[in-house]
Amino acid sequence: MSQSPTGSMRPALSIVVASVESERNLPRALHALDDAGDGTGAEVIVVDASTDSSADIARSSHVPSMVIDRPPGTLTPHLWAEGIRRSSGRWIALTTGHCIVPRGWGTALVTTLEGGAAAAGAGLLPGRSLGTIDLAVFFLRYHTFIDLTAGDGRPVEEIPGDNAAYRGDDLRTVVTAPDSGFFEVEHHRELRRRGEAIVAVPAATAHFGRSFPLATILRHRFEHGRRFGAWRTRVRGEHRLGLIAKAPLVPAVLWSRAWANVKGTADLRRAFLRSSPLFLTLACAWAVGEAAGGLIGSPGDE
Repeated sequence: MSQSPTGSMRPALSIVVASVESERNLPRALHALDDAGDGTGAEVIVVDASTDSSADIARSSHVPSMVIDRPPGTLTPHLWAEGIRRSSGRWIALTTGHCIVPRGWGTALVTTLEGGAAAAGAGLLPGRSLGTIDLAVFFLRYHTFIDLTAGDGRPVEEIPGDNAAYRGDDLRTVVTAPDSGFFEVEHHRELRRRGEAIVAVPAATAHFGRSFPLATILRHRFEHGRRFGAWRTRVRGEHRLGLIAKAPLVPAVLWSRAWANVKGTADLRRAFLRSSPLFLTLACAWAVGEAAGGLIGSPGDE
C-alpha cells in the first residue's frame, strides 16, 4: 500500500502532500516539488484519499519517496497527520495536491526555520486557467493570506497549513494518536502562547491550481465547519442556540471579509465576483456544518 523511502540517512526536509481528488493538478504539483527542495535533501510523502487516479499518478512519478493510501473522505488534516507520523525530516513542510510551489520553496522555508522561527509559510495566489469552482475554493480558503505574498518576511499571527513548514519533532509530538489530525490553527495558537515566532516567507508563495469536484469540497467544508462549531461550544463555551441563530449570517460575513481582501486588485476582484455564487454555496455548507457541530458535536468529540 505504500512505497518506502530509500536510504537510511535522515533527510533535512520532509514534504507531506495531502491529496484529495487531485488528479487534475497533481502532475504539476509533483513536478514543482521536484525542484522545490533545492538541495535540502527532501523526502516527499504523498498521502492520498481519492476515488480518482491521484494515487496512481503519484506512484508513477519519481518524485514521492512514499505514497500512502487512506480511505476516501478522509479530511486533509488527517492526511497530513499520517504523513507527519511517517516522516523523518528535521523540518516538515505541508502542502496539497492542488498547490504549485515555486522553485526554491523548500530552501526559503528551511532557511527561515533555521533562523529561529517555529513556523514559516506564505500565502497563495490563483493559478492559471482556473474554473469558477477552483476560484470559489481559493477565495474561501485563502483570501485571508493574500497579503502574505508580498513584502519582507515578518512575524504574523497565522499562515495557511497548505503552504507551511515546521520543526519536525514539534509536529510529530502532536499527532501521536493514530486517529489524530494536524489542525494548524490549534498548533499556531499553542506556538503563540509559548511566545514562539510564526514568520511569513513571501519567497515561498504558491499558486492554487485545479481543485476538487464540487461534491467533494461541499462535503469537506461541511465537515470542517462542523468541527469548528463543536469547538466553539465545547472549548469557548458559546451557547448552542446562539450559534445556530447566527448561522444564516455566516455566508454573508465570509463574502464580505473576502471582498475586503480582494477589492483593491482588479484581477482578483473580477475573479472573485465571477465565482461569488459558488463561493456562497460553499460558505453555506460551512455554515450548516458549523450549526450541526454546535448542536450535536463532531466525530471524535469526547
